[in-house]
Amino acid sequence: MLFDKVVSRLEIDNLKEDSLVRRELSVISSEKPVWFKTHPIVFSKYIQVPLGIPSEMEKPIINQVEGIYNNLASRYFDWDCPAAVWSDAGTEFVNNTQDLKQLSDTGSNLVAINPVFLGKLPEKAMAAIENENVSLDTYKKQLRRYLPEDDEWLYVQNIGSDGMKLRPFIHPHFTNLIFIEDEHEAIAKLPHDKMLVFMRMMMAKVGAFKNIIVTYRKEGDGIAFDQPILGTMEGGCPGPNTSRRLH
Repeated sequence: MLFDKVVSRLEIDNLKEDSLVRRELSVISSEKPVWFKTHPIVFSKYIQVPLGIPSEMEKPIINQVEGIYNNLASRYFDWDCPAAVWSDAGTEFVNNTQDLKQLSDTGSNLVAINPVFLGKLPEKAMAAIENENVSLDTYKKQLRRYLPEDDEWLYVQNIGSDGMKLRPFIHPHFTNLIFIEDEHEAIAKLPHDKMLVFMRMMMAKVGAFKNIIVTYRKEGDGIAFDQPILGTMEGGCPGPNTSRRLH
């Protein structure tokens, strides 16, 4: 058994309307860009843990997801966008400025966030990521072979379509928020071509057209999280400076 406790998902028990609070954001301006089109955001109440999770990581991961959710919700509130929380009981709208009845009313004009804890990647996968001298072709083959995957991880369908009832069925803005252990910050330091390969492999392996990768490492008695890195099919991988931490 990989961990001392194996579960299929964690529930964010306190995630409800009054837990999504407004807060000042210091990373980017709160002024809405001229190109921005109002759209809803939906947060999954569950953190998928398909490989299991060490018991000591449960609270830090839940706290981190709550913090990311709060930052995103604050931005969407400022821009008068609807926000919702999805659970097995259904969808609860938090800031329903468009008087939506169900998420499918918006079509593709929606963003969904689905947290996934993968933890420590297989040793041979991390070896390829950390090896600065490996060729791009060999790097691709090693990631394809050693990154974990499972048919049940097609989250864009299993959660996005079947659970959240998003439409279209394979939703283009269903986004996996993936947590990966990275003791040496190797993922954040990947050159652009290898970062693209890594992101697209994760899209295929974990089932979504968009990923937000959050790496973390143990520091003393605590856990340090890096700033998220967004991966898209179009090839963008924006992420703040890795020396800046999420708190």
